[in-house]
Amino acid sequence: MNPRKTLLGLVIVIAAIAGLTARADADEVGRLLDLMSKRLGLVAEQAKYTWANGVPAQDTADERRILRDVAEQASAQDLPQDLAENFFGSQITAAGIVRKSMYDKWEAAGQGSFESDADREAELNSNLDAMTPVLLDALKIALPHLRGKTVRQRLIVVPDRWSGVPEAWDAAIAPLMPLTVGEQ
Repeated sequence: MNPRKTLLGLVIVIAAIAGLTARADADEVGRLLDLMSKRLGLVAEQAKYTWANGVPAQDTADERRILRDVAEQASAQDLPQDLAENFFGSQITAAGIVRKSMYDKWEAAGQGSFESDADREAELNSNLDAMTPVLLDALKIALPHLRGKTVRQRLIVVPDRWSGVPEAWDAAIAPLMPLTVGEQ
C-alpha cells in the first residue's frame, strides 16, 4: 500500500465531506432567507389592503397575537422560545418597515384606496399565518448552519427585491447576525 496514495485519498475524502457540508449550510441558510423574503413579499402585497382599511403600518394587536403563536409553536418544535420570539419580532419589524415605505410612497403620490378584494385579503392573511411554522422550522434547521464562515456575508446581501427598502432586510436578519462567525 502506497502511503502517499492513502494520504491523497484521505485528503480527497475530507475535501468532499467539507464541500458537502458547505453546500448543506448554504442550502439550509438559503431556504431560510428565501422564506423571509417571501414573507416580506406577502406583506408588501397585503399592504394594499391594510392601506385601504386604514390599518397602521405597525399593528400591535396583530403582532402580539403572532408572537403568542410563535411562543407556542417554538415550544412544540424544541426551538428556544426567546430566539423564536426575537426572530419573529424582527420579521414583524421588517414587515412594518415595508408597509410604512409603501404607505409613504402612496401618500406622496396621492394614492387613493385600492380596490377591495376580501377573498384575496383573507388568502394573504392565511398565507402569512401558514408561513409562521414553516419559518420556525427553517430557522431550526438552519440554526446549526449559521456558524459558517461565509454566512455573515450572505445575510447582509439585500435581495434585489428589497433593495429599495434595505432597512427592512437589516431588521429581518438582525437576530441572525450574532449567531454567525466573526461577529464584531
